[in-house]
Amino acid sequence: MDQSWTLSTVFSALRKPVPESLPQVAISAVQTNPRNCGPGDLFVTGIFELNHLGYSRQSQAVQEAMGNGASAIMTSLSGLSTPPSVFVFQVDSTGRAMAALARFARTQFEGKVIAITGSVGKTSTKDVVDHTLSQFGTSFKTVNNHNSLFGVCRTIVNAPRRADFAVVEVGASSPGHLQHAKLANADIGIVTRIGISPHLVHYKDHGEVRREKLSLFDHLAGLKIGITHESVVAIDRKTDGLLAGKRLSHLITVGQSDRNDVYCSENRFNGVMNEGVMRVFGSAYPFQLNLPAPHFLDSAMFAAATAAALNLDISKALTALSTATITERRFERFRITLASGNLELIDDSYSSGPDAIQALLKALSYRRVSRKVFVWGDLAGLGDQASYFHSAIANSLQRNGVDLVLTVGELTRAACHNLDMPDVRHFTDRHELTAVLEQCILAGDLVAVKGSGSTQLGEVADGIKQLGICAPANSWRVEDDRKK
Repeated sequence: MDQSWTLSTVFSALRKPVPESLPQVAISAVQTNPRNCGPGDLFVTGIFELNHLGYSRQSQAVQEAMGNGASAIMTSLSGLSTPPSVFVFQVDSTGRAMAALARFARTQFEGKVIAITGSVGKTSTKDVVDHTLSQFGTSFKTVNNHNSLFGVCRTIVNAPRRADFAVVEVGASSPGHLQHAKLANADIGIVTRIGISPHLVHYKDHGEVRREKLSLFDHLAGLKIGITHESVVAIDRKTDGLLAGKRLSHLITVGQSDRNDVYCSENRFNGVMNEGVMRVFGSAYPFQLNLPAPHFLDSAMFAAATAAALNLDISKALTALSTATITERRFERFRITLASGNLELIDDSYSSGPDAIQALLKALSYRRVSRKVFVWGDLAGLGDQASYFHSAIANSLQRNGVDLVLTVGELTRAACHNLDMPDVRHFTDRHELTAVLEQCILAGDLVAVKGSGSTQLGEVADGIKQLGICAPANSWRVEDDRKK
């Protein structure tokens, strides 16, 4: 958002007449979290967002936003007590109002918009694509994984009008939710792998999830270029052939085989870094990706495909991969120094689904350490297939060399009940586990934390960090200490 936005701009976006006595207050950003508000911010109340943040009453959030200095409030609540210095937009629906702001802002945006969806890899792909594009100009991206209607709208509205690129993550937790992708009016649409959705309980079957994700391509404008993974294309050919009906100017595919426009002819992963040669439309480029799991290679290929779609320098784009970073608590590695030595933590607690856990376990299989510890919390949103997926993950634990499993919740406990492993310990909740961390985790351990947001295992990860002196791991690995 540019400083050119004022209260008058908001009225224009809402297609409402501007009051004659309206003060000329500059609006610097739209916020949906009252804790992030400050002078110049327009705070918009959204029930879903506020519930997720732990607010039981919208009025409480409004008061906190004003206390933090918000210059304006947009809400459907009436009868609020607000100081004269704070302007209140009274609307029937804050969702419809946010959509109106986004539509107005999109008509003003001068750069290219890239929209990203999928069942797994959305957020990491958003981060890597944004980092790559930032080498060629100003790029603005979705904060964390705020990919709901409000998140998409806030990204579009807050993007500086003259930014060169905007990278928008678009999520869908139930059928029809991806309709808000049309607010992005994206030039390029990326559909990552479509696997087991954490929101499967809200869909009829996996096919309905796939159709929902592919509908992103129906909402493109401008360049109308689609990018997707070879696995999506393979399933599409075997089923309903939806891709053939998408009105795309071009479909770019990425994957591991030479049948794709972008693929890796060779790749080496040493437990914390990928490197090799990537081929982009026939030309070979060496690359180094300093992200600690093999599946981040997908994000790198999507970034290369995006650069190619925009006719950017591919060599420069791939060079940028060596400094790419991703959202916190997504494979975030830490070195924790105890009195008796070091341990390594992989904090992957941000969110979770069966495919994401299998990706984590695969990454762990590359590591050669004295002991691998897996902190595993219940996965939400899987409906009547929850037991099946939890059991499948439990059976993968031994194959991937996990030595100690610390489960949080009933689903993980039940899945590990008959597991033929020497060391499985069960905990009712995160508090019970956090209280005994010093008894469970030792120097020399490689500890990985994974679970749905509802289990709040981020608190367990934070507890592990507090066991000693904590610092980012960078290129260090716990097995390196054994070589000294």
